[in-house]
Amino acid sequence: MNLSVVIPVYNEEAGLAGLFARLYPALDALKLSYEVIFVNDGSRDRSAALLREQFGRRPDVTRVVLLNGNFGQHMAIMAGFERVRGERVVTLDADLQNPPEEIAKLLASMDAGHDYVGGVRGERHDNALRRLGSRAMNALRSRITHIHMTDQGCMLRAYSRDIIDAVNASREVSTFIPALAYTFARSPAEVEVAHEPRAAGESKYSLYSLVRLNFDLVTGFSVVPLQMFSLFGIAVAVGSVLVYPHRHRAVRRRPGRRVRRAHLPAGAPAAALSRAGGSRAAVRGIVAAKAVVFAYHDVGARCLGALLDAGVEVPLVVTHRDDPAEKIWFASVSAFSKQNGIRTLEDPADPDLQKELREIHPDFIFSFYYRRMLPVSLLKLAKRGAFNMHGSLLPKYRGRAPVNWAVLHGETETGATLHEMVEKPDAGRIVDQERVPIGPDELAVEVFRKVTDAAEKIIKRSIKKITSGRVVLKPQDLSRGSYFGGRRPADGRIDWSKSAAEIHNLVRAVAPPYPGAFTAKMRVLRTVLTTKTNPGKPIGPYLEGAEWFAVCGDGKVLRLLDVELPEGK
Repeated sequence: MNLSVVIPVYNEEAGLAGLFARLYPALDALKLSYEVIFVNDGSRDRSAALLREQFGRRPDVTRVVLLNGNFGQHMAIMAGFERVRGERVVTLDADLQNPPEEIAKLLASMDAGHDYVGGVRGERHDNALRRLGSRAMNALRSRITHIHMTDQGCMLRAYSRDIIDAVNASREVSTFIPALAYTFARSPAEVEVAHEPRAAGESKYSLYSLVRLNFDLVTGFSVVPLQMFSLFGIAVAVGSVLVYPHRHRAVRRRPGRRVRRAHLPAGAPAAALSRAGGSRAAVRGIVAAKAVVFAYHDVGARCLGALLDAGVEVPLVVTHRDDPAEKIWFASVSAFSKQNGIRTLEDPADPDLQKELREIHPDFIFSFYYRRMLPVSLLKLAKRGAFNMHGSLLPKYRGRAPVNWAVLHGETETGATLHEMVEKPDAGRIVDQERVPIGPDELAVEVFRKVTDAAEKIIKRSIKKITSGRVVLKPQDLSRGSYFGGRRPADGRIDWSKSAAEIHNLVRAVAPPYPGAFTAKMRVLRTVLTTKTNPGKPIGPYLEGAEWFAVCGDGKVLRLLDVELPEGK
């Protein structure tokens, strides 16, 4: 994607219609692929509703971020920066004082080789007091910080993707974005842009807000204010000693051995320490992370839903086309993601996929029962990690069809494991596991449903640790496990020379909706172990009254609860 436009919105109900009417034609005229990210900063009017309506009109290029409080313009922009996909990013106010038609000027300057382009308002349409305050603060800021921006108050600016990534990585709690970006720029530039009277509503920046913003700026980018206040404090302390020396000698000494009685009041308790993080932490609670999800089957749909419920942004889902030859008895990831407005690709070619992920710049990649191994070159595109959900208690039953293999081998428990993806399949470090029991007569499909519940539970309790960077990964001991390949319908053929327990487990492992166990004469769908003894019959099935039984290789008898015979038998 070529361009992302980030627009913070706070109580702009009166002017949004005019913004929409001018913004989209101006961007369409650029003949570039673009997206517009509106960040609603806790508006108390109908701004959020109007943004929702606009998303319905232009869902192809419109994205809306809703914050649960008013965190300020710059925090709203940071929330937008964390979601951008474009190689170039433009910030714009929603009040139309900076015309969207001027975006082309900034992009032309970037075409000339600049990685940061600031707008300079030509003929300003603010009141005289605001212009005077702005000029004074510009001069003070420039002298103290040595950051030379002609017009720090102009929101119309363009940034390269590298600068946006650097700003996001800085994790500043309070910062002035244009100044921070300026420090990262290799070739900054400025261009004059038009400035129009505010189309509707009132400015959200009072003179006090302007002073406070500049105070944050100079204290965030220079130690001069700290030094000045420190010297002032030292001067006041020294002056007080010189002017009032007798006050410091008249300290009353406390009589010895004096103890405060228990009934006398103690001093006031110490003030509680405030928690750090403030508004930034609140924003990050909403803008948790950006993830691309590869998913299929019930586990895929349920785990994708858990990510969305946790506030993870999922701009892209990659899934499979259903195989016409396969019985589809499970949920459709494709349908689920489309219902949630997520862009969905079905079996894309690898080069196309690489390009998609490079544009998205995901924090994470998740694979939930996706049926293909993801190459290392793809995994590396996740900035903070790639994780897979596997249907066993790793390192046991690595590979394909883990639930079916566990039932086939007579296991009494299995589970789900979320683990790091590496080059070797199912071999990465473990994030979390959840165990589930396997009953002696449970079918694989019944166990699979419990594993699906376990997988969803893991995502819900682990996702915050993953996105916050607090997860502890545990290495696997692969020597304690084994790798299994996929299963074919032909693997369900019954060998009556096996023990009754082995045949019973085979039937459970492949029972419908899987292809089922079979012989040349019948299809066996459900069995149960019995205490019957061999009535002297050869190994294999036999009919006793209206019930089917089978003598097995160990001499034990298996009851065949559900069988299908060829027509006419």
